[in-house]
Formats: sequence, C-alpha cells, structure tokens
Amino acid sequence: MTARCGRAGLLAACLLVLTACDAFPLQHSETACVYPGQTVVLKTQTNPGVHIVYRVHDDFGNNIGPTLFTTSDQHGDAMVSWKTPASLPFTTIIHFLLTATSTTGTDTRDIHVVEGGGGRQC
Repeated sequence: MTARCGRAGLLAACLLVLTACDAFPLQHSETACVYPGQTVVLKTQTNPGVHIVYRVHDDFGNNIGPTLFTTSDQHGDAMVSWKTPASLPFTTIIHFLLTATSTTGTDTRDIHVVEGGGGRQC
C-alpha cells in the first residue's frame, strides 16, 4: 500500500511541475485552408498585454511574407491577417511561427494553414 501512495504522490508532483511550465495560456485559431491570393486570419487568446510575433514560412523554412506583430488587448485577444502571394508553387503548408512574450516568459507554436491550388483542394 505504501508503494502505491508513493507513486501517486510522485505522479501528482510531476503533474504540478508540468503544469507550472506553462508561463501563460496560449490558444489560437486560424483559417484552415487558403488558395493563393486569399487572406489568412490568425486569432490568438492569451493574457492581456502579451507581445505576439508571427514569422511566415513555406514547407522548406523559406520566409514568404512579412513578420506580423501584434499585442493582445485588455481581454487577451489578438488578431492579424495576411494576404497570401498570388503563387506558392512549391508549398502545401504555410507555417506561421508564433512567438508570444509576456513578463512571465515566452511560448512558441508552429501554426499550419493548408495551401490549396496546383491541383490541391481546400
């Protein structure tokens, strides 16, 4: 019985440590699929005043757009939009590399938006 309590206590301690690793909440939603020339909308929900940067890359890590900057409002909401180039012949996924920075830390995400066209459907 002691071994079980020890394991349960260890598991609880590990879960507490893992939960504490998240410096702040960070959720996102985005346009799922676009054709060349269409606009992607990225919405982020986090704490108020978080600085958010999106770097736009293709499947091969090439920069294909400007870096997008925003800061979450008093409710923790932020939104940016980006019009895709008229042609993206060699990529199937547009990567929005999100970096969110607050006074409590930094968090990152690789957000994927499917690129239709070239025979691919959304």
